[in-house]
Amino acid sequence: FLAACLGLLAVGGCSLNRLAVNAVAGMLSSPGSGTVFTGEEDPQLVADALPFAMKLYESLLAQTPENEELLLATGSMFAMYANAFVQTPAGMLPETEFAQRQESLARAKRLYLRGRDYCLKALELRHPGLRARVDANDPAAMAGTDAEDLPYLYWAAASWMGAFSAEPFDME
Repeated sequence: FLAACLGLLAVGGCSLNRLAVNAVAGMLSSPGSGTVFTGEEDPQLVADALPFAMKLYESLLAQTPENEELLLATGSMFAMYANAFVQTPAGMLPETEFAQRQESLARAKRLYLRGRDYCLKALELRHPGLRARVDANDPAAMAGTDAEDLPYLYWAAASWMGAFSAEPFDME
């Protein structure tokens, strides 16, 4: 009897953990949660906080990898961070800082592609087989999408184009 009770408690603990992770993920990926960063008056505070937030979102995704909204929030955060705090400052560096500029642009590209992959994973969950069609350059890959997919499509495309703008000679 004691073993059965401990087993039920352990199973219940796992589901309570999952419930808590899902609750936090839902709160962080809700439509209004982004205004905490976009509405901040101090851009340096945002620049300092975003890397921690990005890793927090990834930690939550490790627990709930099929949470479409959290995938979108994470992907869009990577794209925004890459643009505002990596690529844009790199573009402002003087010509004498060429090596630093190239290094920063390569980092921005990696961050953009990471964001793109999160958004494409969410789209794949919404439309199984979509990623394979995109990777195969199928012109009808997006045929099954609709208006509800627009945020996912937007951030996937913005991330992809951001990566291209960071290294325009990489046609892949």
